[in-house]
Amino acid sequence: MKTKLVPIILSSILALIFVACTVGMKESEKLVNEGVEYFEQGDTQKALEAFDKAIELDPELEEAWYNKGLVLYELDRYQEALEYYDKATDLNPEYFNDWNNKGNVLNALGRFNEAIECLDKALELDSKNPMSHNNKGNSLHALGKFEEAIASYDEAITLDSEIVEAWNGKAHSLFKLGRFEETITACDIVLELDPNHVAAWHNKGASLGNLGQLEEALACFEKAVQLEANDPTIWNDKGTLHKMMGDFQQAQLCFNKSEQLGG
Repeated sequence: MKTKLVPIILSSILALIFVACTVGMKESEKLVNEGVEYFEQGDTQKALEAFDKAIELDPELEEAWYNKGLVLYELDRYQEALEYYDKATDLNPEYFNDWNNKGNVLNALGRFNEAIECLDKALELDSKNPMSHNNKGNSLHALGKFEEAIASYDEAITLDSEIVEAWNGKAHSLFKLGRFEETITACDIVLELDPNHVAAWHNKGASLGNLGQLEEALACFEKAVQLEANDPTIWNDKGTLHKMMGDFQQAQLCFNKSEQLGG
């Protein structure tokens, strides 16, 4: 999960805030807050420019490096984002969000062992942060360490029982272990929290199919493609299910659709 941008908050007694929010702030700090505002308005280019100006004025301003890294991450420019999080963690090695987000970037780059190192550092600084446990679960899942991943997801869920990402991640890992009934339970919790969660409908359908509950599985796949019609994997799995049910014409239509979408 991506963490929100962090504006610089000027500490002051309440009576002075009304005079001007920027009184007493450096120009570089004002630029960081401007960048946050641009980002929240959807103008990523101006946000990046503001953070660049802030860094030019004050190369030691950790918030500027952190925030620019986050915007680059949102733009899927992961290698560039990593460079900014490297600098942010150098400037402030005690800020857990820097390590958490750096772990996310490394996950996106497929560097899962390094991601775990960063997430462990984040958890050293804040062991009660559910998203760091969740993100570590994602790293472990990607490495095929499904039991360990489930343990991390469970840590996240213990801290926040409504964390959709962790329930969904746990469902994925349970599915990989062939624990289909438990997968369905996890998916049902996801769907209670988010009825339009495509992956949960997909995973529930796949689990039901593996348990031989084909009609129920088909209903889940129908819901999944209704919510996300451009996912070739769902169409392929739906085709496989139709084939299992003996409906070869529908199966072929689904396989064709999957192929059209690049599956």
